[in-house]
Amino acid sequence: MLLKIEKFLNTKWYVIGIIVLTFIFWILQDKSSTSIAISKEPMFFVSLLFITVAFTLVAVFFKNTYYLVPIILSAMCIIGVSQRAFSVDFFKEAAYLYVLAFILFSALIFHIIRYKVKLKVGALTIGLMLIAIGYILPFRINEETEPNMVINIVYTIAGPLYLLLYTFLISTSKEKNPEKYIFVFFMLSILISAQFIVQYINCIKEIIDLKQADNIFDAINYGISKKWSNYGIGFELGYDNINAGSMYLAFFLPTIVYYICKKKISWPYVIYFWLVIALVMISASRGGYIGITVSAILCIVLIFMFGNNQSKILLVICAVLLITVTLIPFNENKESIFGAIVERVLNSADDLEGFSNGRFELYREAISEFIKSPIVGGGHIHFTDITQENRPVFYHSTFFHSIGTMGLFGLGSLVFHIVQLVKLIKRKWSFEIMIFGVGMLATHIHGLIDNTFYAFYYMIMTIIMYSAIENTDLSLTTPFKKKVKNVSEEKVVENLE
Repeated sequence: MLLKIEKFLNTKWYVIGIIVLTFIFWILQDKSSTSIAISKEPMFFVSLLFITVAFTLVAVFFKNTYYLVPIILSAMCIIGVSQRAFSVDFFKEAAYLYVLAFILFSALIFHIIRYKVKLKVGALTIGLMLIAIGYILPFRINEETEPNMVINIVYTIAGPLYLLLYTFLISTSKEKNPEKYIFVFFMLSILISAQFIVQYINCIKEIIDLKQADNIFDAINYGISKKWSNYGIGFELGYDNINAGSMYLAFFLPTIVYYICKKKISWPYVIYFWLVIALVMISASRGGYIGITVSAILCIVLIFMFGNNQSKILLVICAVLLITVTLIPFNENKESIFGAIVERVLNSADDLEGFSNGRFELYREAISEFIKSPIVGGGHIHFTDITQENRPVFYHSTFFHSIGTMGLFGLGSLVFHIVQLVKLIKRKWSFEIMIFGVGMLATHIHGLIDNTFYAFYYMIMTIIMYSAIENTDLSLTTPFKKKVKNVSEEKVVENLE
């Protein structure tokens, strides 16, 4: 019986099933709900219960923890209630969270004991260990941190948890083929894209109902101008905001390119490629614009290097059609979606503080905390986020967040980690690993002015990607030709097949 189940867990249908169920649980949750109490939002509890049961069963009965990867990634996208529900109070009104967390932790311990797991030291262990220490060193108890001590502890132990997750996965996952991981991330991009589409449809309907627009294009223009908020319910993913969602789509965009280059019939993937770009471009997320632009440019280069002629021609045709649609005037004022996007990009360009959306204020605060404690930084909770009460600040920049929260020790740890990561990617270099590398490069560039590295969901996704690279068997990957220009297109395509 278990052998039959494991055979199913090794198929793409298992991943697809988890993604579909996650989308169903997500869509059934009330996006306007600001409570996660069982009595007020039972579907939130049912969703987490589904993840807990699935995770526990797989961890207990199967040795290969690759089967946990789709569950872990889906768990991050299953939360559908409003972000406003996640303040300090949510730890108090949802005691069941501690019970579910205990069950998950117990399942991992049981797995380690039952299968006599020998924990490995990986290529990234030292760097992640230094980052984990960087999380712990600035921990302090004072008048400022004591009221939010629970969150202070949660953020402090996040670093050690990333290290433990990485160590656990490289020690227990038996999957050596990176293509299996690429498919999981590809399906995750489809899940997030579907969630974006649902929210855009809800927002457009809401805008038209509020009589702020007469048609779909006018509603999109209004949504961009309002950053899809500041009216009614607005855009509400639940587990994260539209900026982070845009970053995830940029992160996973290269996985689409993988199938464009690998499949002989590539047109569905080319269309989906441009759909993802369109979803981000109308998001009004300027950070998202940077991430998707960098990722798209790198991806287009890859398609022209390794794709077949059909892919290249269709790529250009779709690009022309998409640009044409955005340039079409949709009202009496001759406004277009392209004009709305440009206006959003240039909004408050004459006022740097307004243009940066408060980032310079955050950067100054990070420098201030760094000056006070240059070695270990000011910690993760020294004041509440200016945009949300009872929420720790993120400095919207990997560099400034490093020095502001963890000082020189944190910045040095990050640099050491990146050096280790580059060495690992170089050692495992192949077409599949390059797909991971392009996504990470794009989001790190995005991270110069926004939250990427250190953000909880992004770190979990990245740690799983690290484990995939670490465990890769190069004999199962697609090697590169040293001089692509000297290789005929037919041979390149054949090589990728």
